[in-house]
Amino acid sequence: MLQRGYRVRITVPSHSREQAVSDAVAAQVDADGRLEFAIADLTADEGWEAAVKGVDYVLHVASPPGSAGVGDPEALIAPARDGACACCAPPPLLRCGGW
Repeated sequence: MLQRGYRVRITVPSHSREQAVSDAVAAQVDADGRLEFAIADLTADEGWEAAVKGVDYVLHVASPPGSAGVGDPEALIAPARDGACACCAPPPLLRCGGW
């Protein structure tokens, strides 16, 4: 999205993750001031309303670390599904459904 000139807001579970994510993005593309961060966690409802305020689109590509679901697929599926609903729930974005 940055390569196409969009402004991008990335959610991270804490401020401590911002630098690592920023470095990873910078290794791929020059964000040119179009990258910002919001604090929100897939496992919590808090922070999502502020995270999506003023955005037009949400691309939800996060999921918990792979080791969380060892032996139990639902341990991976539930947080990813619930995270999608959390980030899409604040109006006027999308309505989550079909789960």
